Amino acid sequence: MRLVNHLSLAALAVATIVATANAAPKGGGKGGDMEFEPENAASTPPSKTLERAIKLYDKKDFFSASIELKKVLDGESGDDAKNKQRAEFFMGKTLYQMGFYAGALAYFDKIVQAGDNHTYHGATLKWLAALSRVLPETSGILQKIGTYDPSALNDPSLASVKDELLFLLGRHYYSKGGDGDFDKAVALMLAQGGGRLRIPMASGVAAPAAAEAGSQG
Repeated sequence: MRLVNHLSLAALAVATIVATANAAPKGGGKGGDMEFEPENAASTPPSKTLERAIKLYDKKDFFSASIELKKVLDGESGDDAKNKQRAEFFMGKTLYQMGFYAGALAYFDKIVQAGDNHTYHGATLKWLAALSRVLPETSGILQKIGTYDPSALNDPSLASVKDELLFLLGRHYYSKGGDGDFDKAVALMLAQGGGRLRIPMASGVAAPAAAEAGSQG
């Protein structure tokens, strides 16, 4: 059994090294994002400012969208807390689309820290996966993904990046190196693709920006 564990850890280490080497972004990964509004999204109508920001985002005028979103976040539009959460999420997406990855991570980190109290906490996982392809591990991206329970990856909206997130969550536990963390890492790695250890390649996994449906989540 000990030999099997050592072999599993060796495979995991190789997987981590190879995947890191293949994690360079291909062409920036920009485009659209196929997402849907969470069930507990804002029930009150958005302000004209927020509506305008989202329309600008849909038109890929990300610079103008960021200006309008900042007005919402600064309280100039009169939007309620739920709509401000939506603006926060869209600001993260907008900065990602503009190539300001560290700025995008800062906004998504606010959502991660808010946890389930934030309407877009689950939806943020897909964007953290995208950022993991363009930011170094020193940015803390794995730790942010590691705050999520593995069960969160079962959300149907994450199906296109589930294997990648399992891999990233596995890498998080592998890097922690505490009691039981290696076993968690191996289990998450083996959960990819029905029990086979697979190494997701950045070039083969679409960013959330790969098939935009418009303003949904």
